[in-house]
Amino acid sequence: MLDELRSASGPDFDRRFWTYQLAEHQKAAQLLSYEIGSGLNPALKGLASEVLPTVMQHLRQIQTYAAAAAVGTGSQ
Repeated sequence: MLDELRSASGPDFDRRFWTYQLAEHQKAAQLLSYEIGSGLNPALKGLASEVLPTVMQHLRQIQTYAAAAAVGTGSQ
């Protein structure tokens, strides 16, 4: 991933960056949701419950940026 970003520039860099960010935030949200629903450690469940809203807010923002980069507006 890092090599791909290093070799990209301009709109290509934007598209790749936001695509990676989108995928990683989706994974994080999925893991946090799993922990909240199925976790065995109460402290981790609590932490996941605190962190998930922030990750979801970031995910919504990234979806907007990724969509803009996909159509080439370069909006960041």
